[in-house]
Order: sequence, then C-alpha cells, then structure tokens
Amino acid sequence: MIGIDLTTTSPTRSLVQQTVVEAYDRNRPYDNKSNIKLAIDQALLHMIVEDLQPFSAVEGRWFRNLLRIMDSRYQLPIGGQLPERCFLSCINKRKLE
Repeated sequence: MIGIDLTTTSPTRSLVQQTVVEAYDRNRPYDNKSNIKLAIDQALLHMIVEDLQPFSAVEGRWFRNLLRIMDSRYQLPIGGQLPERCFLSCINKRKLE
C-alpha cells in the first residue's frame, strides 16, 4: 500500500501544512530559462516534429487543460515562440553535424 490504510477512514500518512511561501511558489509559473520549462518545451517540439503535427496541435483548449493538470506551473510559449524555437533548434543541430 502507498501510505493509506483502506480498512480505516483516516490516512496513515501525516499531513503537513504548507507555508505561504511554499504555496505561492507552487502556483508561480516557471521562469522561461528554468530547466523544467526548457525540457517541457523541447518535449513538445519533439512531439510536433516527430509526429508531424501542426503547431496548432498544442494550442487547443483540451491540450492546454491536459498540460495544466500535468504541471500547473508550465505555461505554453505565446505567439510564434514555439515554431521559432523549433527552427532555431534545427539550425543548431545542423551546426553540430
């Protein structure tokens, strides 16, 4: 079991209240240069390129809802930033080859 006793009504794990700062940080969007934000951006680019998806695939309401559920701190790049990053990433790969 994962810390919850199903035979009783109360969980066996202890709950700790967050501080105000922890609660604030948990809801604050990632900085544009954070490793997590860059990794998610890169994963989205790979999904678009490898699956031959249009960039509009990540702009739909349900896709944005999925991202928000998976990581509420992540925000999609706005405007044409994702295609621009894809283009720059491809150029940089070519330079390394």
